[in-house]
Amino acid sequence: SCSLIDGQCKHASIAGCCTLNSQCNDNKVCTTDSCLNNKCVYKPKSAGSVCAADKTCKDANSCLCNVWNKTNTADAVYSTSSEYLWDVVQAAGGTDSYAVGYRYISSAQGYEGLIIKRDQWSNVIWSKTYNAGVSGKTDYLYAAAATSDGGLWAVGESSKNSHYDGWVIRVSAAGAVTKNLTFGGTGSDEFRDVHPTGGDGIVIAGRTYVNSKVSYQGWLIWLNKDGVKTGLGERTFGGTGSEYVYGVTRSPYGTILVSGYVSATGVGNQGWLATMTPSGSYHSYLGGGASNDYLQRVTMLSSTTFAAVGYTYTTTKGGADGWVVRGTLSTLSGTVSNVTEYEYGGAGTDVFYDVAASKSGYARAVGYTSSSGAGGSDGWMVELNYSTGAAALAKTIGGTKNDYLYGLAKSSYGTWLTAGRTNSYGNGTYDTWQLSANAGGATMCLLIK
Repeated sequence: SCSLIDGQCKHASIAGCCTLNSQCNDNKVCTTDSCLNNKCVYKPKSAGSVCAADKTCKDANSCLCNVWNKTNTADAVYSTSSEYLWDVVQAAGGTDSYAVGYRYISSAQGYEGLIIKRDQWSNVIWSKTYNAGVSGKTDYLYAAAATSDGGLWAVGESSKNSHYDGWVIRVSAAGAVTKNLTFGGTGSDEFRDVHPTGGDGIVIAGRTYVNSKVSYQGWLIWLNKDGVKTGLGERTFGGTGSEYVYGVTRSPYGTILVSGYVSATGVGNQGWLATMTPSGSYHSYLGGGASNDYLQRVTMLSSTTFAAVGYTYTTTKGGADGWVVRGTLSTLSGTVSNVTEYEYGGAGTDVFYDVAASKSGYARAVGYTSSSGAGGSDGWMVELNYSTGAAALAKTIGGTKNDYLYGLAKSSYGTWLTAGRTNSYGNGTYDTWQLSANAGGATMCLLIK
């Protein structure tokens, strides 16, 4: 405009007009600020974008922690009775996760399987209990495998037939049951772990009752996406002792590797690894020493290297020590070789329950320890160099009572997801306990409850 006073041109700023991106700032870390056609535009960053250390964006206004420490009481999804979580998996195609276990409902209903679905910021999407089709029986879930549609398979055991049978359910991303199956005979049978085989098929591992002489043997069942037996169908395996299976994994070459222990008269309990090739060839390996030794879960660290974890009383500094068995799995024969064993712990009781591949050359294991921590038993997370056995990280997490970590998974956004139970924080005898920890094992982002 031209001033009527001095005849000079005046150039007043136009509100909202810009020429540079730097002139636009809405003071929100979860928006991208830019100047477009001389106007400031504030576009929300995509959900999951990093906005600070251990924080990601949920929307334009929310920069939230993706490391956290949660019990059911914190989310008002709790029972005043006992709850347990035994496994955790990352949902397919996103950042949500599932934890599976069981919850005590009432004296009339007993325990039912429990599944909790959370987003990456710890919010409960849904929490539901399940049974094998008959209310009032006892139903436990121990392990899970994600499906391509965002749902999952979960396995465990059910007393629906007045004895325990292996139990498997498939649920949708919304928690609706699409398959509900039991397998077994007239004895006591259970599923303890599950691993995907491709095309939403699974292999399930556990134990099945054989007879009064050998009691239990290892048990594998292959199912396709519809819950129909496929591949090798159903196999039992073992020797003259009683075999107990707690973990299963699958090599890229299709060989199945299970972990557990064998109980034999006069020998005690020995850690046990068994393999089955796609053609059905079976091999067995016993580990440990003169005392009782137990393997829990197992994972592949590379195409041929595996690690199984558990606890040993053979070489110990106090009670049980955390035990890691690392070895090589043959690509053709499925035999186990180059086995090395490592022990971890102190003067108390130290136990590993689950293990997962970490950065190159390392594995991460979780369990519990009474050798250190805040009191009682604390959740325990250890990062180890699987070539040397050196512990690069040993983290305890818990309160003054007893707290246990049973399941472990690496999230799609880089944190470590765990599942277990806590007596330090909950309202019942035990409450479900879930953590999302960063590489250093931290579960706190500034101050979060």
